Amino acid sequence: MAEKLTVDEFIRRRIQKHLNDSLDGLTDDNFREKLDVLSTAIAGESNCVLSCGRKRGCTGDCYSTCVASCSDGSMTLQGIDLDDGSFMDVQSLEEFRTGESRRRDISDADRVALVSEARSLFFNFYAHLDLKEAMLAVDPVGECDMLLREIERRREGPTDHYCDIDFFHDLLGIFVGLRDAHTSFTLPEKYSGLFAHLPFTVEEYYIEGDLEPRTRVLSVAPHEKFGHFQPGVEIVSWNSLPICRKLSDVANLAPGATRMARRRMAAQMLTTRWLGQMTMPEENAVAIEYYSLDPSVKKPLRHYFDWRIYTRPKGKTYVAGSPTTKPLAGASFFHGVNRQALELQRARYRMFKRQKHKARESQACAKSETYNPIKEMIEIPTGLDNVTAGIVKAWPDDSVRIGHLRIHNFDCGDPVKFTHQIAKVLRHKDMPKERLIIDIRTNPGGILQAGELLLQLFTKEKVKPATLRFRSTNGTKELAWKVDILERWRMSLDRASETGSEYSAGFAATTDEQFRKVPKGIYPGEVILIIDAMTYSTADFFAAGFRDNNLGTIVGIDHVTGAGASTRWEHDQLMQQFDQDKNPPLKPFPLAIRDAQMSVAVQCGTRADGLYRDMPFEGMGVEVDSDCTHYLTETDLICDGADLICFVTGMFKG
Repeated sequence: MAEKLTVDEFIRRRIQKHLNDSLDGLTDDNFREKLDVLSTAIAGESNCVLSCGRKRGCTGDCYSTCVASCSDGSMTLQGIDLDDGSFMDVQSLEEFRTGESRRRDISDADRVALVSEARSLFFNFYAHLDLKEAMLAVDPVGECDMLLREIERRREGPTDHYCDIDFFHDLLGIFVGLRDAHTSFTLPEKYSGLFAHLPFTVEEYYIEGDLEPRTRVLSVAPHEKFGHFQPGVEIVSWNSLPICRKLSDVANLAPGATRMARRRMAAQMLTTRWLGQMTMPEENAVAIEYYSLDPSVKKPLRHYFDWRIYTRPKGKTYVAGSPTTKPLAGASFFHGVNRQALELQRARYRMFKRQKHKARESQACAKSETYNPIKEMIEIPTGLDNVTAGIVKAWPDDSVRIGHLRIHNFDCGDPVKFTHQIAKVLRHKDMPKERLIIDIRTNPGGILQAGELLLQLFTKEKVKPATLRFRSTNGTKELAWKVDILERWRMSLDRASETGSEYSAGFAATTDEQFRKVPKGIYPGEVILIIDAMTYSTADFFAAGFRDNNLGTIVGIDHVTGAGASTRWEHDQLMQQFDQDKNPPLKPFPLAIRDAQMSVAVQCGTRADGLYRDMPFEGMGVEVDSDCTHYLTETDLICDGADLICFVTGMFKG
């Protein structure tokens, strides 16, 4: 019979396992209020479930569900969704790995069907098949054939245990090898809601004169105390491996099209992995060596952390600007987003948002005594979840007011309405009309037309948008004849099959009619665009249009964007177009894994003008202007890009 505990004692015992320090000093009033909500004692029966829907005396959304497994006296708290953003703790990675290594629920026939669908997706619809073979020497169709033979070999040969998670990781490896975030495989729901997680985040920055970046802890999970290990400490090694080398190893697992994009993703994947599209960490625990903030401690200290598995609370919006609006029917065919980056962005925001902001505020206050580059930042309301705006005054001339527009993503229901809302922000009486900074760092994409229509607000001339091309296959030819909005590509695909051309002609996703519905050149002043290696998909198209239409200067914390230039279609979305065919190119996934997902880049983007006109920019990206790269500093990490803003303000000509 399991031990009977009060909820208070139950939670204290569970948290005790995660803290190095004693809990005697745990007196956080906010945390105590949440403990009081669960005033019912936990009985010692197995699978005891408490519904917190009553919320006695609770006025906030403090809990979603609390599930406790109490059998054999083993106390395990599986889920408390605190309003500080904590995910629900499921188990250690070691426990999860042990359980998954024994699981073999998917039959060989279902595995063959899933891999066959991936092969058909690549062969019939993947726009970059030839380009990736040339750039990366990869052959996803051939790799699928090899995996099919491996499944057959294991079925006919000596019996060995090929567990489900190993099979999924083999299939994931084919997609990851393409370095294309638009083309991905998402594991079934039992995995896609899980995150492997360490209780801190890191970021890289540079010190003038150093050739290699340094790595510092950006935030630590709320309610966790690790002695000297706190936000701001510099990490020097990871399991005895130099931290720069470890980040390089993790970057090889990332989907970025450029080396810098993979490095940026690695800084996030180092401590947070979305198991829907990422492999599990190699180690169950890590030993971190770091330098303390205490100047009296001269030698590196060491701290040990266990990887944990967390489940994502359902029905939540985790990050400002996360896509919540279903796009219009036409716009949904020209959609592109780095879902992996978006999931990590959401998870990190949800887990660390409160503590991170508090840490930054305290560090910024300490630093402002000697250096405060941002003199003033005034917010301007936008009426949009995915866009923030304001006025900034910064060194070297804090008498000059500069407009600041931060676009978190381009996901919206109606691209035309989205553009009109941005126009309203630019016309705001407080918005400076002489100088404007547009910041699309870490923007994972969205609706393509939303990005291109926005360009029209900064020029009186008609915008020259990027064009989209299909790879010439029987599948894309049939698709163009089944979807009315793809009518423009039909003739060239028919001709391509006759002439042997590899691609169709290129046409813009954004039509002249759409451009006529938005205002032209309403912002008269000078504009500077800020990008980084996580600027992806539709944000890549926006940066390319900004350059090709000569709208201003491009500055970056990396020298090139994320280089993801295509439209992304889901397997189900493609399959639905052929559901009346007797022999369709795509079929539903087997019932046992029906909730798995695949996506593919169906159209590749080509530049509109300039030296790279009609050239694809997948894998190439959009480069910053000469001498316009700013490497992140410690102040940038503490003060939300303060040195970057100062660098940009010094580049305005007027």
